Amino acid sequence: MYDLVIIGGGPAGTTAGIYAARKKIKAAIITKDFLGQAGTAAFVENWPGTKRTSGVELMASFRDHLDDYEIDIIEGKPISSLSKKEDYFLITTSDDKKIESRSVIVASGKNPRPLMVPGEDKFSGKGIVYCATCDAPLFSGKKIAVIGGGNSGAETALEMAEKYSPKVYLIESSDKLAADEFLQERLSKDDKIEIIKNARLKEIKGGKFVESLSYEQEGLSKEIAVEGVFVEIGSIPAVEFLKGIVEFNDLGEVKIDHNSCQTSVEGLFAAGDVTDIRVKQIITSSGEGAKAALSAYSYIQSLKKDKDVEN
Repeated sequence: MYDLVIIGGGPAGTTAGIYAARKKIKAAIITKDFLGQAGTAAFVENWPGTKRTSGVELMASFRDHLDDYEIDIIEGKPISSLSKKEDYFLITTSDDKKIESRSVIVASGKNPRPLMVPGEDKFSGKGIVYCATCDAPLFSGKKIAVIGGGNSGAETALEMAEKYSPKVYLIESSDKLAADEFLQERLSKDDKIEIIKNARLKEIKGGKFVESLSYEQEGLSKEIAVEGVFVEIGSIPAVEFLKGIVEFNDLGEVKIDHNSCQTSVEGLFAAGDVTDIRVKQIITSSGEGAKAALSAYSYIQSLKKDKDVEN
């Protein structure tokens, strides 16, 4: 029986693990990896104390810090179910391993939002990319399209133009980009990047691999030749195992008390992008992870105090 199990190894989960371990409680982290969404960022320039780094490098430093502490790590095993028993939680992993814990922090983050257009299923892994950091080198010397004009899309476009691709199309469905102004300034100065706004993606085409994509712009159908499509249109909460257990908002995010990270279930906390906090940033996820761990520690201490009173 653990005092605390943390689900997720991104910024929120790893920070929660560090704080839990420092409190000397019996804790474990269950995660498919120690990357999270942060680990897929081409570059990070707003983490205080580090002017510029990649998402992979930043998360490697998180993991290295975590390894200084005593905490059980169960890696590569997604959660298949979670249930609340009388005075503990039962967690089941994808390989049917059963884990019991007095409290839980869910920091499972989000998964990439699919394009939902013809050709996506056929070319997933054959030219369609959901993790630029993972696959960017495979597209060296090739024309590519980035779908999505937010910060992630802008960063991916800049990274690809700087290191790999001779031509990058940045495709946005609205009439303006949502990326930060300084990123937009950098985009406008890069001759390799062409921004296409008011473009509704219609289809991804090819033979064995991606060869082109078609879109509609101002009522006209257009097509461009590309060998890669990088999807950067946001993400959806990874919360399938929580359905029917906690309360969600209209976006499918876990509703929490913003002071304690407590969900609608006592002893079950949540932190980071999986929750209904307004700002989704690496630094806020880390802060929420610390908050959740400290709240869980207080909850565990109250359980032990109540047990001592009974005895």
